[in-house]
Amino acid sequence: MARRNKRLKEANIELLCRQMDLGFRPYAYAVYHFNDGKGNRREQKRRLDPCEVERDMLHQRNALKGILLDSSKWRKSKKSPRCLWGMEYGTSIAKPHINIVMEEFPAIYGKDCIDSIEFACNFLLPQKCKSVLKQSCKVLKIEDYSSSRLFAYMCKECTDDNFAINYSVSDWIL
Repeated sequence: MARRNKRLKEANIELLCRQMDLGFRPYAYAVYHFNDGKGNRREQKRRLDPCEVERDMLHQRNALKGILLDSSKWRKSKKSPRCLWGMEYGTSIAKPHINIVMEEFPAIYGKDCIDSIEFACNFLLPQKCKSVLKQSCKVLKIEDYSSSRLFAYMCKECTDDNFAINYSVSDWIL
């Protein structure tokens, strides 16, 4: 089992590195938590259902891109900044956290890109998506994106149950 998980982690890292070879240029790394429902059993059970988690992540992606880009045109644009989405459960199954590696977005509200993303994830995204915990986001600028250490960190909890990378929510270069 551990050997299979190691191969899965290596395959995910290889896939992410291949995306960089195809033109993905990571600019920022964001981490934020799902809302745990403040003890609400129904919300906590949602976090255990992969279909519900994926639906919430898709809604979060659409809302975040709508906030950071022109909300009406980003879906049609082929030059929209790409994001690679992942999820880790960590110590709490009821409150997993989202990992996003993203290309550079335009600045909003007179803030630079990093501050814009952090502001959007901490204050604006929780207003649009109740599944996002308020003020839980940390955003770091990626200085050295040629290294695969970032992707190794993103894939560290890769198992048969949690692939770490969400393939259907991420923006892939084909």
